[in-house]
Amino acid sequence: MTDDTDNTASEQESVGRQTSRMNSPQPGPRAGTAPPAPGVIRAAVKDVKRLREIVTVLSRHGFHQFIRTGRLEKILGQRLAPPPETEPIDPSDRKGLARRFRNALEDLGPTFIKLGQILSTRRDLLPQVYISELTRLQDRVPAMPFSDVQSQIEQGLGAPLDEIFASFEHEPLATASIAQVHEAWTKD
Repeated sequence: MTDDTDNTASEQESVGRQTSRMNSPQPGPRAGTAPPAPGVIRAAVKDVKRLREIVTVLSRHGFHQFIRTGRLEKILGQRLAPPPETEPIDPSDRKGLARRFRNALEDLGPTFIKLGQILSTRRDLLPQVYISELTRLQDRVPAMPFSDVQSQIEQGLGAPLDEIFASFEHEPLATASIAQVHEAWTKD
């Protein structure tokens, strides 16, 4: 036969330890940890800035009503209003919607153009009207402004174009999602 008083005392002691642990202050998620490195904060701010750029472009192309249904307004801390010249999207105009989507990808730059090119091959993911529109990104990519090309080349080579090249054509021979080709002749 066991002594019930010993079990009861032992159980009470165990419950007492658990209760004192629950009532003692627990460290918060950041207690005792070092603050984030400046590079991490800088990267996060840069990410939020890029997200704002993306949302602005999407809004400019009429997708603000879709953005509002998500949580981006809360994340960005700003109310998303369409630019005054933006025509509202007619959901029944699938061709117009697909065109706006392609235009938005073009405006967002090389990475998004490449995404559109990949999506244009995925008939299992998108309706044909989108496939047809995104296929235009395969061979009809708009050229980057020459001022952007010039600044990138000069930054990469460390000198102005006219110091390196005898001639440099402003109009590209070909464009692609991540590059374009210009005809140029070096000075030597």
